[in-house]
Amino acid sequence: MKIVFTAEHAGDLSAFHQLGELLVEGWALGKPKLSAGQLIELAHDAEVLGDQL
Repeated sequence: MKIVFTAEHAGDLSAFHQLGELLVEGWALGKPKLSAGQLIELAHDAEVLGDQL
């Protein structure tokens, strides 16, 4: 599974690494929020997990 993680975080992301390929981008790296186009390009084949995690 490919996971694109874009949220701000202060914790350990190792649990996400165990689920599959992890791509950390945007706010997660202190960068500006991704545009819709950028997110679609990065996540076109990723799983959508939402805010429930």
